[in-house]
Amino acid sequence: MQHHFHAWAGASTSYVNSIISSGLDIHFEDLPKVEPPPYKENMKGDTFMCLLIEAHKAHVRDAVTRHLATSTVAALVFDFMCASMLDVAKEFNVPGYIYIPSNASFLGLMLYLPTLHAKEDVNNVVDIPVLRSAPPSSMPEFMMDQNNEAYTILLNYSHKMREATGFIVNTFVELEKKALKALETGQCLPDHPMAAVFSVGPLVAVGKESLEKHECIRWLDAQPAKSVVFLCFGSVGCFSKEVVKEMALGLERSGQRFLWALRTPSQVFQVNHKEVDLDEELPEGFLERTRERGLPLYAEQHMNALMVVREIGVALELKVDRKKGGLVRSEELENVVRCLMEGEEGRKVRERAEEMKVDGRMAMEEGGSSCAALEFFVHQCMEGISLI
Repeated sequence: MQHHFHAWAGASTSYVNSIISSGLDIHFEDLPKVEPPPYKENMKGDTFMCLLIEAHKAHVRDAVTRHLATSTVAALVFDFMCASMLDVAKEFNVPGYIYIPSNASFLGLMLYLPTLHAKEDVNNVVDIPVLRSAPPSSMPEFMMDQNNEAYTILLNYSHKMREATGFIVNTFVELEKKALKALETGQCLPDHPMAAVFSVGPLVAVGKESLEKHECIRWLDAQPAKSVVFLCFGSVGCFSKEVVKEMALGLERSGQRFLWALRTPSQVFQVNHKEVDLDEELPEGFLERTRERGLPLYAEQHMNALMVVREIGVALELKVDRKKGGLVRSEELENVVRCLMEGEEGRKVRERAEEMKVDGRMAMEEGGSSCAALEFFVHQCMEGISLI
C-alpha cells in the first residue's frame, strides 16, 4: 500500500515545484516525516491515506502554533481527505474550510452520507438530493462495502465536515445548478445548518509554454479539427494488461484517431520506474496498424460518470463491470467511441461540452460566477480577521 503513497507524493512534489518556480507569493512548509500506517489485509487506498494524514495532525498543530506566534491566521483550508484536521482549526478558534477538488455532487453525497447510512441500504437505488435515483454501482468505491474500514473512516469524515466554516468546490454554477441548489437550500443536511459553498472552478494548472512543441501537440496540429479521441485517467491511473488490451482493441476497431495517455502499474506504484514498453503492453501489431490514427502515451469516478452523462449531458455512458475491476469490453468501447464521433447522440454531447467549455471560461473571468465566489471567500476570511 506504500506504493500508493510514493505515487501521490511524486505527483504532489512536481506540482509544488512548479508553484515555487512561478514567482507567486506562496510558501510551502515541509512537515516532519511520519511512519506510514501498517498494512492490514484488504486495506484500501482510502484507508491508508486517511490514516497517514491523521498521523500528521500533531505536526499541523505545531505549524499553526508557530505562525500564530508571529502573525494572524485568517483561515485554515483543508483538502477533503484532511477533514479530521478541522479539530486543529477549532482548537485555535480559526475558521476552517474544506476544499473539494471533485465537484458539488460529491460534496452533497458526503454531507448526506450520515442520513443515507441511517435510512437505507445502498444495495437498492440510492436517492440523494444532488443525484436522485442513482444506481448503487455509480457510488464511490468506499461505499461498496460498509463493513470495510474505509467506509467507517469516511462516514466519520462526513460527520466531521459539518463543522466546517464553508466549502470551496472545484465547479461552477452553470455546470452544476441542481446540485448547488440542493446544497444551498440545506437539502443535503436536513438536520444541521448548511455552511457556505464557494464554487471557484474550473481550476486548471497552467504550465509554462515551451518554445518547442511536444510531439503529441505536433501530431494533434496535423489532424482535422475535433477528430481525435483523448484517453487520460489521471496521474495515478493505471490498468492491468487485460484492461489495456480491451481498450486497445476497442480503439482500433472504432477507426477513430486517438491520443492515449497510457500508464502501467509499475509506472504508478514504483519510485524508480522505466518507460512503458508499448510493444509489451499492447496487442501484437497494434502500433503498426494504428500508426496514422493513434499515439499511445485513473475514488468517485463512477459517480462522476453518472453525473456527466445524466445530469450535465456532456458524455456517453460506457457499461462497466465493477466486479471485474471496472472492465469495459472492447466491443462496448468501440461502439461508444464511434457513436461519440459519428452519431447524432454524440454530436449533441459534443455541442453540449463546447457550451460548458465556454461557460467555464466565462465563470473564471472578471465578473464571472467563480471569480465572484472567490472574491466573496477572500472577503469572508478578511472579515474574520477584523473580528479577532
